[in-house]
Amino acid sequence: MVCGMPQDPQQALVSRLAVRHRTEILSTLLALVGDLGLAEDLLQDTLVEIIGDPEAYDPARDFVPWARGIARNLAHRHWRESSTHRRHAPLVRERLADLLEQAETEAPPGPERMARLHSCLDRLSERVRHLLLLRYGENVLGDDLADRAGMPRASIRTTLLRARRSLMHCLQADGGAHV
Repeated sequence: MVCGMPQDPQQALVSRLAVRHRTEILSTLLALVGDLGLAEDLLQDTLVEIIGDPEAYDPARDFVPWARGIARNLAHRHWRESSTHRRHAPLVRERLADLLEQAETEAPPGPERMARLHSCLDRLSERVRHLLLLRYGENVLGDDLADRAGMPRASIRTTLLRARRSLMHCLQADGGAHV
């Protein structure tokens, strides 16, 4: 309930789906733009657009490809409005088409991969797991993230980068044995 009013069922559905699949949407955006900071900014724009117009989603359609389409459109808009990307537009369009085709055919992670991810997360320090939960689980940013994590803001980005690399290496290793 928001302000004493029951939430619209369509709004609730779209909000749940957006939160549940934000990692997949972020992965698509990261593949498109190649910069985590920009991908996160575009993810926020994507989620605002999705949640801001819940009636645009047809529950008969698969949510992830629909949301990726919105993300792709926002990435395109960003490139059109950014003068630095205009010089590279032909190369970007070719790479974008290849990445989108690949992203749309990838299946979501299965139970085995999710179990490996949990195993890899367990091998990280409590401080790093807490930071990851705040940043990606609760979407906390900036000074608020530094305050809640009890870390200097300057070290947050480096710590997150190292944690993501560690998780990636762990997931790529047989059985997630290395972190």
